[in-house]
Parts: sequence; structure tokens; C-alpha cells
Amino acid sequence: MGLQEKYSELINLATDLGIDNLQVREQNSVLYIDGDARSAADKDKLWVTYNKIDPDYRSADVVMNIEVTQGVLREYTVENGDSLSKIPNHTAFPGRIFLKPIKILFQIRI
Repeated sequence: MGLQEKYSELINLATDLGIDNLQVREQNSVLYIDGDARSAADKDKLWVTYNKIDPDYRSADVVMNIEVTQGVLREYTVENGDSLSKIPNHTAFPGRIFLKPIKILFQIRI
């Protein structure tokens, strides 16, 4: 079985998701999949499918170079009374929250 056949589900998913500039090539017993995803969620779907076919990526016979071309899906301004459990209900991912790390500086005056 060739690599393109082994990973046909992954290749078909990339096509179905509309991965832009999709290039699939086999070289030196490694399958290279390159392209541009429209969202991080689409990229994640590809990785989940890859892990399903090759659990824990043990075969080491695929190199996926998928870039996310779309930026932030939606910004949300925290309002008075919001909590981490309420914010996801206002975002594009109900029930899930992705926080960007921030640095908070405290200045103490004595």
C-alpha cells in the first residue's frame, strides 16, 4: 500500500476543507502535505485525522506543513461581571475558551 493510499482519508479531508495551495507529494518514503487552512479548527481536524490513522505519529512517514491564513476569528471585550465561564458563550467557540497569555505588572508603593 502506498502512502497516498494509506492516508487517503487525510488527503480527502484536506480537499473537502478547501485547503488552499494543497500539494501532496511522496518523496523518500515520506508523504508531504502542504497548504493553507482557513482556520485553526480546520488545521486541527487534519491533525486529529492523521492521529487516527497513525496513532501517536509512530510511522513518521508524513510531514504536514499547514499554515493558517486567517487571523483572529472574533475578538471579545470583557465586560463588568464577566467570568471565564461566561466568556465562551459570547465567542465563536461556545463552551471553549482560548486565552492569549498576558503579562500583568503590579506596582506596589510603600
